[in-house]
Amino acid sequence: MLELLLVLVILVMAYQLASPVIGNFGGGDLKSSARTVAVALKRTRNTAIVGRQETPLTFNLETRTLTVAGQDKPVQLPAQLEMQLYTVEQELTSEKIAAIRFYPDGSSTGGRVTVAQGERKFEIDVDWLTGRVHINQPAG
Repeated sequence: MLELLLVLVILVMAYQLASPVIGNFGGGDLKSSARTVAVALKRTRNTAIVGRQETPLTFNLETRTLTVAGQDKPVQLPAQLEMQLYTVEQELTSEKIAAIRFYPDGSSTGGRVTVAQGERKFEIDVDWLTGRVHINQPAG
């Protein structure tokens, strides 16, 4: 029994040492960031529908933060992440700050958020008509 416990302790230690290396190599942070952006977009859409008012999700590309109108604390994404945002001209505040706006009927201004790290990237699309949020991983 003691031998089995010792083997388990060694396996746990090996996992703790190897998981940061495996996580960075596999792009786990990138996929997690793409999901975080998608969840923030979906929550903003739900807030607009439930609150029956237009609700923007503001992106600061320089600081890599997302801010939902009415919430004090922005969502912070990893610093090594590269972000691009395509949205309508009316939602551009500056070169580095823009928003995707959702309406009470579920529709939106639409757009695409691209998160990348090196050669890997994910595209998060927002359909303007339905407000549907979808994550794509382009080939290559």
